[in-house]
Amino acid sequence: MSNFALPFDLRHGIKNLISDISGIDITERAGNISQSYNKGKPSRRVIGGSTDIAAYLTTRTPATYAATVAALSALARRAPFLAPLSVLDIGSGPGTASWAAVERWPGIESITMADENEAMLRAARI
Repeated sequence: MSNFALPFDLRHGIKNLISDISGIDITERAGNISQSYNKGKPSRRVIGGSTDIAAYLTTRTPATYAATVAALSALARRAPFLAPLSVLDIGSGPGTASWAAVERWPGIESITMADENEAMLRAARI
């Protein structure tokens, strides 16, 4: 069975990023982000400031991480010989899939993340 919980270092980084932002603000922004995504708006038009990033990290990252862990676990079962040394994470957002890949394959030596949202890429550096 796979562990779908966020890695300690990622949880700690998120906690540090959101420490100065009120829960009410995060909740409000999370709702706005969901509504915007449902309308098809890209993240670069929805997520910009620190409260937006906090809302994304606390509400979307855990589910995205769990889904990615499940997908990578299924891949690993089908290809047990797979041992990637690098990751190319297109549309990386804050790097959630990259975290999952490194947890699955600790031998990964390099990660390249690309996203059109600079705020998300800054968050990926936590």
